[in-house]
Amino acid sequence: MKSFEPAYLERPVSQNLLRSVGLLREFKGRQDLHKRWVPQALQTLRQAAIIQSTESSNRIEGVTAPLKRIQALVAEKTTPGDRSEHEIAGYRDVLDIIHANHAAILIMQPSVQTTGAGTHST
Repeated sequence: MKSFEPAYLERPVSQNLLRSVGLLREFKGRQDLHKRWVPQALQTLRQAAIIQSTESSNRIEGVTAPLKRIQALVAEKTTPGDRSEHEIAGYRDVLDIIHANHAAILIMQPSVQTTGAGTHST
């Protein structure tokens, strides 16, 4: 994968990218403000986003399941019944790790490979 080659990683950062990072910081500040005001609404939106992300990302990989099963698997209200559901549960587990440890995770090749490996059932 080209994006993990040292020469690709060492190239200069564009002004557009720096501007985008600045906007992300601004939006993060707004997010923190909203987190204090409406925690239940944000939790509901977060759960919906996790379910949609799980469904879409697994569908890209050719892994499908009925929406009700995905919702139950993401909420850990059921156990995986087949290989597809194990893949979905693995994706859920990796998302849990990312959400719990996002501040400590460095976006580097070993981190990405480790989390990517966690989504594949053995």
